Amino acid sequence: MLYGCVLEPTLIGPIQIVSDENYIIRLDFYNSDKNEIVKYLTNNYGTAEVSAACSSVLQLAKHQLIEYLPGSARFLTFR
Repeated sequence: MLYGCVLEPTLIGPIQIVSDENYIIRLDFYNSDKNEIVKYLTNNYGTAEVSAACSSVLQLAKHQLIEYLPGSARFLTFR
């Protein structure tokens, strides 16, 4: 299953994050080419359907990006 969320607002605009249960798959600016994203997901995962449920990987990514983008974090650590 794939999971997705949009992180907003950020200083660089909305960011779309897509993951599976274990890894971040894509991180795109929200105004990125939607056809390109669908094509990538279909070619690599057999589906372009993304659940709005937030996985633990997405929660961690959102938290770290929120800290990183304004400059309060010095580096990202994904566990």
